[in-house]
Amino acid sequence: ADRKWMEEVMESGTLSDRVAALSLSVAESPPHRLDRLEQLIGMATKKEQRSSLLALEALRDLLLHNLLPDRRLKAFSAQPLGAASMDLRAACLMWYESKLAGYVSRVVDAIEVGLTSSVEHCRKKCLEVAAGLLSGKPEQEVRLLSLLVNKLGDTSGSVGTRCIELL
Repeated sequence: ADRKWMEEVMESGTLSDRVAALSLSVAESPPHRLDRLEQLIGMATKKEQRSSLLALEALRDLLLHNLLPDRRLKAFSAQPLGAASMDLRAACLMWYESKLAGYVSRVVDAIEVGLTSSVEHCRKKCLEVAAGLLSGKPEQEVRLLSLLVNKLGDTSGSVGTRCIELL
């Protein structure tokens, strides 16, 4: 009954309910819900800023608390695939980790697009998401730091001030 309700919310619920249901679905079993993660990233890359910001904040929380380990992600080609202890489960987890690295890169791309918005509030929220990811996990830290530092020279003084506070 819960799963049916979640599916219904994801299809026809309000925007915030859909984002919450997608987040919960991904958090339940990340390797099995890459399609839901893809939907959240798709929402984050939309032009409509309200849905984009909601999705980016949900993605930040998912990445920090559910998806990313406390180390950098490894590419599939960099994994020890010839190890004697290798089994199908370990290989699947290595593949998942490689796919997750690509998804994180797409999230940072969405943040970068949001930082070029003409709306000041949107730029500030994207700064907060970038700073949260940068301080929380080591993935994509060079790009995130570069995005933050580049916003020091923003045309809006309040965005530059917020950037200084976050840094």
